[in-house]
Amino acid sequence: MYTWSLAVEEQFYLFVPLVFWGAMRLRRRSWLGPAAVLSTVSGFVYAALSTADAQSYYRLSTRLWEPLVGVLVALYAAERTISFRPLRELAAAAALAAIVVPCLAYDAKTPFPGPAALPPVMGTALLIVAGAADPRGSFVHRLLASKPAVAFGLVSYSFYLWHWPLLVFLRQYAAAEPTIAARTAGLVVAGLLAWISFRFVEQPFRRRLVCATQFRLFACSAAALVALLAAGQSLRWTDGAVDRLPEQARRFARTGVQMDCYNRRHAAADVPHGLLRVGADGVAPRVLVWGDSHAMAVLPAIDEACRAAGISARCAVAPSRPPVVRHVRHSSMEEWAAANAFGAAVLRHATSDEVEVVLLAGLWSSYFGEPEFETSLAETIEALHRAGKKVFYLRDVPVYPFDVAAELISTAWRDGDLGRLSTTMDDYHRQNRLQDRWLPAQIERGLEVLDPIPRFQSGAGNSVVPAYDAEGSYYSDANHLSAYGARRLRALFTPMVAAAQNDRQPLLVADRIGGARR
Repeated sequence: MYTWSLAVEEQFYLFVPLVFWGAMRLRRRSWLGPAAVLSTVSGFVYAALSTADAQSYYRLSTRLWEPLVGVLVALYAAERTISFRPLRELAAAAALAAIVVPCLAYDAKTPFPGPAALPPVMGTALLIVAGAADPRGSFVHRLLASKPAVAFGLVSYSFYLWHWPLLVFLRQYAAAEPTIAARTAGLVVAGLLAWISFRFVEQPFRRRLVCATQFRLFACSAAALVALLAAGQSLRWTDGAVDRLPEQARRFARTGVQMDCYNRRHAAADVPHGLLRVGADGVAPRVLVWGDSHAMAVLPAIDEACRAAGISARCAVAPSRPPVVRHVRHSSMEEWAAANAFGAAVLRHATSDEVEVVLLAGLWSSYFGEPEFETSLAETIEALHRAGKKVFYLRDVPVYPFDVAAELISTAWRDGDLGRLSTTMDDYHRQNRLQDRWLPAQIERGLEVLDPIPRFQSGAGNSVVPAYDAEGSYYSDANHLSAYGARRLRALFTPMVAAAQNDRQPLLVADRIGGARR
């Protein structure tokens, strides 16, 4: 995944020369500067509005403004030097600080790119301008021109390519974030490998010591591409060469997956007849499942429970869209508008005569704490109650700081301690402390809360929540249930199914929070 930067860079190099060529052909060279300024500013605004979208980190559309700043430096600033030496020293120091400080101050919660990318980008531009008159004209530039800095610069891209796989393997091996000592050792090894690949791979190709002719270069590139494609396809056909694993690891590999047939990204136009249907065929759907990707993850259990009872359900599901009528999280203005339209359409259907029972499901711990989310969720539930609907609320499953399925496979492969991959009830309640405070008032108003935790605790005691059993992994990643794990919850949905059959059976004590005992 770390090769995304190459993809963005090559797209930029394909796009920008065509624009310059077109301007030259049309004799509109004077348009290039204003067009570059306008594109840079509009690209920055778009990136700033898209910071909540995880994919914005990798897309050209949200990254375009950054290399365009370099274009502006080439067009306007490269020949405009800073002749006053104290000012040049100050500018170079400020530029270096703008690059280094974000490296130390930013963390995983910093929205990036967008406004957070402004300091390092502008710092780089200022550093170029400050050194235009004399590449060694300031202390910072002399520091960057020193032999150690130049040597590291020569191997820097090889280092970039090597360091990430090493850190990923360390994380996989430790089933947690590596220690500082482990990360430091990994970076030292990455530096050694970077020098080796620079010396024996990059340099021979650059100096044409191998593949000296253009034909040989293309032939070698084509052969390498074919070999990589063949290796990738063979891994795909063999499910990652799963047979190389011991039996327990193979069980985790087979079960730690979701079923694609339940994955959807519904929009307002899909409501109601374009929504996914589960359960029995040939009967009108009286149940509505509404939620995000975590609602999709439990659909195998709901599908089986509905089929066994002879009822049907519609599923209004979309990733990162909690079941609320008014959304407070958005990755862009377009997504925000689409999510609100979807929520309004689903609520209209949910309050219609076609629906009797509504199940709300999502990764609640990721939404609680956001401004106005609790209010929006309460308004949604109140609207459903006013329409006379029976409303069920599925609590979260535990969230892990690592990919559970991958760690189970890795740990079983090494014959390690699988028990350390479970979580405790104390950790679970810490993750869900905000909804723990919010739920009692909703239960008093008639909300039925389904708790999945007891379904995973069979034989494990009440203080531990296992992420697996002897037959497989309950998870497909850090927080989504696998199809195998979801089926552990089939009996949990019996009260929901009974409500749809107009059989108002009381909930079991283990599955209900705050309700009357049977």
